[in-house]
Parts: sequence; C-alpha cells; structure tokens
Amino acid sequence: MVLRDKIFPKILISFLVLFMSCNSSDEVKIRTGSIEEALKVASQSKKNLVVIVTYPGCPTCDILLSSATKKNEFTEVLSHFVVYDFNVLNPANSWVEQWMFEKAYPIACVFSPEGKLITLIENGDINKIEKVLTKIAANEQDKSIYDYSKTRLTVKGKELVETLNASFQGYRVLNQNKATNEAINKAILNVKTSVAKESYFFNNYVLSKLYYKIKDTTSAAKYTQTALNFSSTMDAVLYPPLRAELKYQLNNKYDQYDDAYLAIKQTTRDIGKIERSKKPVISFQVKNVGKKPLLIKEVVVSCSCTAAQWPKKNIMPGEEANIDLTYKPGKEGVFQQTAYIISNAFNSSVTITINGYVQ
Repeated sequence: MVLRDKIFPKILISFLVLFMSCNSSDEVKIRTGSIEEALKVASQSKKNLVVIVTYPGCPTCDILLSSATKKNEFTEVLSHFVVYDFNVLNPANSWVEQWMFEKAYPIACVFSPEGKLITLIENGDINKIEKVLTKIAANEQDKSIYDYSKTRLTVKGKELVETLNASFQGYRVLNQNKATNEAINKAILNVKTSVAKESYFFNNYVLSKLYYKIKDTTSAAKYTQTALNFSSTMDAVLYPPLRAELKYQLNNKYDQYDDAYLAIKQTTRDIGKIERSKKPVISFQVKNVGKKPLLIKEVVVSCSCTAAQWPKKNIMPGEEANIDLTYKPGKEGVFQQTAYIISNAFNSSVTITINGYVQ
C-alpha cells in the first residue's frame, strides 16, 4: 500500500507533464505585427512563417482564423510554423496587396526563416492550406506546393512565387536604411529578371526606387514611366500613393492638383427608409479641382442590386458632374452598398456608399 501510494503520484505527475507538453506543442499563437517583426520571430524560432492575409468582415477569413486556434488536424500542422495575421487595413500591411496585386482574401503566404517566399495559397480553403503546409513541414517541397498559387497577375504557380519573391526581396532592401550598393544592385538584378517574366506596377515601382537610391536617375525614370503606364481598375485601386511617390521622384515640384483631381461633397449618403417596391436614385456631385481634364473610366458597384450612371465625357477643370446610383432592394432590413469611382485623377479610386432601411 505504501509503495503504491509513492509510485502512483509520480506516474500521475509524469503523465500530466507529458500531456501538457504534447498539448502545448499543438497550440497555435496567431500574432500580429509587421513583416520584419514576423520574420525576426521566425528566424529566432527556426521555423517557417505563415502569414494569413485578411480583411475585416470577411467571413472566410474569420472561419480560417477560428479554425487555426481549435484543436484539430489543421492546428497540429500549423503548430510547426510561426503564424501571423496581416489585416490589410493596418497601415503597416498596406504594401501586401500592392505586392501581390490582389484584393480577394484570405491568402496564406509561407516564408522561410531567412525571409524567402516559399509559396502562396489563395482563397482560404483550409484543406488546401493544410495539404500544402503538411508538405512544407515534412520538407517535401515538390511542385504540388504551387498548385494554389494564384493572384490577379497572369503568371501562376512556381513562376508567380518567384516573381513575387523577387519584388518582395527588392522591397525589403528598399526599406533598409543602411543597404549597401552591393545589396541594392543584387536586388535590382533579381527584380529585373522577374520583370522580364511578369511586369506589373509594383515590381517596376521597386526597380525605380532602387535605382533612385543609388542615384541612377535615368534608369529610375525609365521604370517610373513604365509603372505609371499601368492603368487597370486594380492599378487605380491599389497604387494611388505609390504613383504620387513616383511622380514626385520625377519632379520634386509636382503637386497633386497638377493632374485631374476628383473632389466630392459627400462620400456617404443615408437615404433613410424606402419601400421594397421602389428603386431610389441617389446622386453624388463631383468636381474636377485639378488642372487637367477628368475622365471617369468606370464606377464599380459591390452588388448587382446597384446600377451606376456616370458622365462618359471629360470633366474639365472647375466643372461639376453627377454620379447616380440606382438601388433595387432585395429584402427588408438595413442595407449598405458601396461603389468605387475609377478615374484618371490623382486620387484614381474614390469610394462612395449608400445606406438605409428597406421596409
């Protein structure tokens, strides 16, 4: 009896220690912070880094983050990585969607402890993410880890990852205060190689800034002009502040009003209560307060229940015009609809919103 009383507590303690050790190893801590902070933690931990890129109010993002903290097979796989949540509305993370050329979330990016992009996984499918991370954790990095590597860029798979890695490494060098000319020139060479495969605003922006950093203003101007020539809807939405940087780099006397500039009295309209059978038309008055003609290219609505009308001709400096949103109620209750005014203005993407209550 005495022997049993002595042995049993020891066995129990050993079991509890073992249980707690196993349990804690599967715990996933989702951190927030900058990319450099995340890479520092990954480097110190000697683990690969998973960055989950999210947007507030995104249901799929919420499901993914929730699943990452529950006891399941997905969590067990994630426990082998350092995990960060990058909310793109956080100013410290605004570069992420500019770099990826994407606005659909969530996206999982996997980096090595040394900061190399290993792969990128679109759309937040937990099974797909788990499948790829399992391969990476087991050091079985075959071509299947690129099966879900897609953004709105034209290149896909491994080629996309290589393109994004080059511009990412260049961007990191660009933001180093004491980067050597050797490091800058190495980054330039890598980004130029990627531009030959896929040229988009961000990698041309990085090239221009890197050349400017070593005082090669001729090459900087060349890539600035290339970057500024990208004018798709996505370019208009993602890059206004970076476009302004490049224009000022070309001409330090540049002012935002030297171009067309879209001024708007109200960006949000509350139309109160409306009947379900009605189709209210809500007008937003805009004015060109810049020095060049303003051309509204399109107005992108967030739902097929909203239609937009806008002037198709140039709005000259000082002139005003109206943008009309027609809302067709689908169900009773509170509603909110958003539209994006895409133009050739300095502020190339302006968001307008209508809200109200359908009775």
